[in-house]
Amino acid sequence: MSDANAQQPVVTAATTLQHLNEFLAPLVLQAQRLTKWVNDNQEPIRRFAEGVVAFKVWCIDDIAAEDGSELRAILLDKEIPRTLIRHGWCPTADMSGGEVALLAEALDDPEEERAASARQVFIEKFRSDADRLEQTLVEQFPSRAHVISDAFDAHRDAKFNLSIPVFFAQADGIAWSQFDKPLFSSQTIRDADALATGIREGILRELFLCLMWEEWPLALSTRKRPAEFSHLNRHKVMHGEACDYGTEENSLKAISLLNFCAFVLRKSARM
Repeated sequence: MSDANAQQPVVTAATTLQHLNEFLAPLVLQAQRLTKWVNDNQEPIRRFAEGVVAFKVWCIDDIAAEDGSELRAILLDKEIPRTLIRHGWCPTADMSGGEVALLAEALDDPEEERAASARQVFIEKFRSDADRLEQTLVEQFPSRAHVISDAFDAHRDAKFNLSIPVFFAQADGIAWSQFDKPLFSSQTIRDADALATGIREGILRELFLCLMWEEWPLALSTRKRPAEFSHLNRHKVMHGEACDYGTEENSLKAISLLNFCAFVLRKSARM
């Protein structure tokens, strides 16, 4: 065998290796870029993952529960919907968990423009949905229909000083009919775990418990409110402590609470 023939396999192997490197180089580069993107975007990826889990729990489990099966509700971190509630807004039945999580994060963002944009999402949502929500509420609670309609009429007439107390009273009334207890009572909040057992669907039970927590601004008593407290508060409204609550945004917040109580307590309510 000649020297040239002896070297041929070595040349072929080297060439093959070179071609392999040329083929793999773009893949390695893409992998490096992907790794850098993941490292640079860990927070958005985390939020997306939480949204996927939340969507599964919020929507899929709830739909299954509507079909009659009693699923174990593994609700997303309660602090997520409670962030909305702390800012005065309640989620609706048609909001996905991912949407709730992103809005909650935005409301808490120190960047004022982003927080204001999240507030505007809720304002526009309940402003555009007001007529539909009224129709749903009067059909769901016929004994309350005339009072609910009067409150929505006041809201449409921009008489928010009149609409807000009535929305609060009707939310309270739904809780009374369900539990024989007032919604905003500290005792009701303390008894929430026991009361929640009367709500059949697991996801709705968990949502009720998100509302019932000691730091709920709307339900804080005079004794528990800090000196700098400026949130919408049921006691301040209903007992005449506040006279500056009559804004469209506050009325929309009250609508969001009434709607929340209606769909969370809808199945076993005795109205």
